[in-house]
Amino acid sequence: ALGPAISGPQGPPLSMEDAARHVHSRGTLALGGRFAGKSTRVIHSHAVIDRGSVFVAHLAFPVFSESEATAAVSALRRTCTGDVIDHAMSAWRVPKVGTVGSVGGGTNATKPAKPKKVKVASGFDDDGETRGGASIRAELNKRDAVGVACVVTRVYGGANLGKKRFEHIRERVRVLLIAAGLTPGTVASSDAFRGSGYSLGSGAGVAA
Repeated sequence: ALGPAISGPQGPPLSMEDAARHVHSRGTLALGGRFAGKSTRVIHSHAVIDRGSVFVAHLAFPVFSESEATAAVSALRRTCTGDVIDHAMSAWRVPKVGTVGSVGGGTNATKPAKPKKVKVASGFDDDGETRGGASIRAELNKRDAVGVACVVTRVYGGANLGKKRFEHIRERVRVLLIAAGLTPGTVASSDAFRGSGYSLGSGAGVAA
């Protein structure tokens, strides 16, 4: 099953199948640095072009801490170093320390364990694109995405897009969150692709 359709900030609901058509590629991302040897899932969107400006989103998951999220952002930016880009804005949203797991329950408990409500920490970096990183975080907040780090790159095309640039940024983030099969309010899992009908490394989302 591809899961329920999810409404976007504008326009009709977008299903996982529809969102997958916006995915350029899927794979793994090596974090490096203090997280050498560790990797996350990563998906990259197709580009959206408006009056010469080019927007591409990159989503890494799962990440479980601020330090891991910032390492993922750095790694995502490294994947873009071969491209001619003007901005690599970013945002992340992760569970706060001590908020993942269960409360109650156990062998001697009279009540079954209940999931803890996940409290989150988040951050963003505009990278010179005023409110660009904040727009990414706003979309992560709206979708209640947890355990993710996202970078959106922009190549400036010479024309001032005004507020339209924020729509492009958020739309690219939105399609990746839906295509990844993440559950709102739940910490992202490396198994998120499973059950979505798509396999890692399947390019633009050819049904598995």
